[in-house]
Amino acid sequence: MESEQPIPSNEPEKQVSVEHKSASYSDEDLEEMIAKRREERQQKAAGFCPKCGKPILQSDLFCPLCGRAIN
Repeated sequence: MESEQPIPSNEPEKQVSVEHKSASYSDEDLEEMIAKRREERQQKAAGFCPKCGKPILQSDLFCPLCGRAIN
């Protein structure tokens, strides 16, 4: 017995809008969620690697790109 697979839609915009229809938010709600997410990301950021310039996080001991020790 085959499991039922959704039929791919040629109109992905309609498919996405149907999936998110139940979660309707006002513009103010969305702006508040975006602002909160940006604030959380800023708190985690620690700047850039002095060697390669890759963004680093506060929890990084070494650069994730070049491996330089972060002081």
